[in-house]
Amino acid sequence: MNRSTPLLLTLAAAIALTSCKSTHMLPPTIPNPEPVGPIAQNKIQNKPSTIWNFTFDTQPHTYQSTTITILQTQPTVDASQLQTIPDSTIISTTTQFTLAIDKTQRLVTVISGSLNRIQSISGSRVHLHNQQPTLPLAFSGILSSSRLSLSPVSLIPENEFCKNPINSYFSDIRPIVISLPHFLRAGSTWTDTISTATCSGIDVPTKTTTIHTYTMIEEPHTNSLSLFIKMQEHSQLTGLGSQGEHQIQVDGQGFGSADLLINPTTGLLLTFHLIQHLTVQINTSGKITKILQLVEQNVKILN
Repeated sequence: MNRSTPLLLTLAAAIALTSCKSTHMLPPTIPNPEPVGPIAQNKIQNKPSTIWNFTFDTQPHTYQSTTITILQTQPTVDASQLQTIPDSTIISTTTQFTLAIDKTQRLVTVISGSLNRIQSISGSRVHLHNQQPTLPLAFSGILSSSRLSLSPVSLIPENEFCKNPINSYFSDIRPIVISLPHFLRAGSTWTDTISTATCSGIDVPTKTTTIHTYTMIEEPHTNSLSLFIKMQEHSQLTGLGSQGEHQIQVDGQGFGSADLLINPTTGLLLTFHLIQHLTVQINTSGKITKILQLVEQNVKILN
């Protein structure tokens, strides 16, 4: 499944902050994700592994997500013209949301929930658009074999979708909507390729396609109430739009890895830790800027 992970979480900030001066801030360190490569082998090789059959939980649960995003510009031609955001821009966002995932239907997974709280520090995405969302905000969506979509329940005209800054916050929710098989054993692996249509919030519709590879690393230890799953991903994104008189083309690629803990009975996600690197090239009427985006996201279930 490729959902749009926090890949576009701050592309709006990257372009909207074109008038900022360089701060030369020393960003905090985010560890490198493991490159997409061979899947870890089953650690339990000397005994038969248990098969875990899930009775999926369809009830709503509340999660909290904390995301730290670091943007670093890498001018390619003329630094005096292409320095469109500070050398380092750090955005910390905490969201709290309710999520229900229904896997009982045959062909699609039905998603519903509400975005209940948003707190941004050092560059709020909502502030960039001078709009405050009305919370709680109900949303719905579907996950099929090749597509993930999330959107507000309130109807938004198609030509206004990218102008609504609230859409960027679904980037904090999409990563934890995973394609989980009905049964697993230690060493099980599976992949999906999912495309998501989204936008940066500044009239740049963007399509992100991500290949995810999942591996169940090990069975629960004694007294453990969770299964450990490792995820690796490789993503590509493209977008084309305009800002004022300028045509904007966005291209990017990235990779990342995540550790997941799930309930061994219901498959319910308990914790999620993602490290992600993305390199984006923004072409604004012939002026090219490269941006390195580093993301660390931690999600935990509250109830």
